[in-house]
Amino acid sequence: MENVLDKVRPHLLSVKTPAQYMGGEVNAIRKDWDSRVRFALCFPDTYAIGMSNQGFRILYHLVNERYDEFVCERAFAPWFDMEQVLRDNDLPLYSLENYRPLHEFDAIGFSLQNETTYTNLLNMLDLGGIALRRDVGFQPAYDPGILPGSSSGRDARTECRQDARNTAPIVIAGGTGSITP
Repeated sequence: MENVLDKVRPHLLSVKTPAQYMGGEVNAIRKDWDSRVRFALCFPDTYAIGMSNQGFRILYHLVNERYDEFVCERAFAPWFDMEQVLRDNDLPLYSLENYRPLHEFDAIGFSLQNETTYTNLLNMLDLGGIALRRDVGFQPAYDPGILPGSSSGRDARTECRQDARNTAPIVIAGGTGSITP
């Protein structure tokens, strides 16, 4: 797919703080998209909140610096005005480095700081063109794996499983605690 930013750019003056959707900041790492593994590191809150999270920034840099065959790009939950622009123009949520839609990544990691961001995770997947339910449109050969992570020191998959009935239809990959009903 072509660069999503080219299609978004004409609408950026209609949203508040458009720079948060453009990338290219100091210390941003832009690697070749043709890397062996394409990983989207997502923060299910706004850019301002996500970039103030030191753990998120450290993980982004570690993955990009330690693994040459990985490209790790960032995506954040858009504010309401940008979400409306994306939906009205049938544009996907995209990464800030190569401006690729989330559905083009091999895996998507989410930094879940607390349970209030779970709905943002779902919204980001929907905006990124990824099926929310494995029984409705999920294609394992094409849809990326979803990997939740937590800063609490506990496994986010365990936190999500506290009431598995609420999360069971969502495909979440990653080891023995995976939610894959």
